[in-house]
Amino acid sequence: EGIYRGVGMERAALMLLGRDRKSLAAKFTLGGEHRGLRDTLQLSLQDTPWLRRLLASGEAAWFEPRERQFQPDALFREAVGQGAFFIMPIGMPQRMIGLIYADRQPSGRALTESDYEAFRLFGQQANLGLTYLEHRSKD
Repeated sequence: EGIYRGVGMERAALMLLGRDRKSLAAKFTLGGEHRGLRDTLQLSLQDTPWLRRLLASGEAAWFEPRERQFQPDALFREAVGQGAFFIMPIGMPQRMIGLIYADRQPSGRALTESDYEAFRLFGQQANLGLTYLEHRSKD
């Protein structure tokens, strides 16, 4: 909700890894067409190797349709559409648990550098919180 309202995205989704760590599924979605987004964001990591690499990197990414060097695969584009989006792994440094996704595809409004920085900051804060909870539960 922080990304949807605070950053001003039109759609946001929290995708979590399955227990087998071989699939991703949208658990929470907000914004235009969010129910459809929750239904379509059910992906196998075997079929979407770029998502495996993204999870392993732990880094946020900003994808623009006009970039040619690297694009998400057709399965992911079928689920979310063809517009620009932000995506970031969430979890603890040694154990990612999912991804945060955000876009403005319903209106087609452009994403900006300040939007990306706000998105990344939100994701970093979520990761810090998860790391804190993990360490706290071990004490």
